[in-house]
Amino acid sequence: MSLKNQNQLMMTNSLIERVESRSLQCSKHRRYRDVCNSKMVNYMSEEIEPRYYPVRLVWTGGKSGDLEVKGKVVIKTGVPSGGPEEDKFHSPEDLFVASATMCYMNGFVDFTRKMRIEFKSFECDAVGTLEKVGRSFEVTKIEMTTKVAIGSKDIRKKIDRALELAAKYCFIGNSMKCPITHKTEVVVG
Repeated sequence: MSLKNQNQLMMTNSLIERVESRSLQCSKHRRYRDVCNSKMVNYMSEEIEPRYYPVRLVWTGGKSGDLEVKGKVVIKTGVPSGGPEEDKFHSPEDLFVASATMCYMNGFVDFTRKMRIEFKSFECDAVGTLEKVGRSFEVTKIEMTTKVAIGSKDIRKKIDRALELAAKYCFIGNSMKCPITHKTEVVVG
């Protein structure tokens, strides 16, 4: 067995143990258990069948480019230090922080649907911190502040749980080496 296959097998076994543990913890609440079990099935099928996300970057001059994903809108890229023309485009740092934020939101929406609860709005402000580490630069942390509006205080605990699960199972955030913190505010109205 190759080293890559051994690592994948160890990761799969670790994931199964974590999800089974989570399923046992969730067994008190049927809906939560169903969410946990469906996540186990989803993660397992994703490990068996990898998904690929090809992108293409075409240089347009300076430090700018067109980021292309087949069938989607082109994203203009640049860097803050590239001058006034490039400064208005999305930087790698913007896209890095945005990807974690979008994954968190998508997870939240997914969990609220599975729990059969509704919310009125979701807003998340995220700040990534870029610092010099050794001879290079790294995003050393991402801080997210989320505000969710709900129609009734009766679902407050379920909304809190959906936010917690979204943070825990955010696969983009889990793929990053920097810590991600979450501050949440849930308002009724």
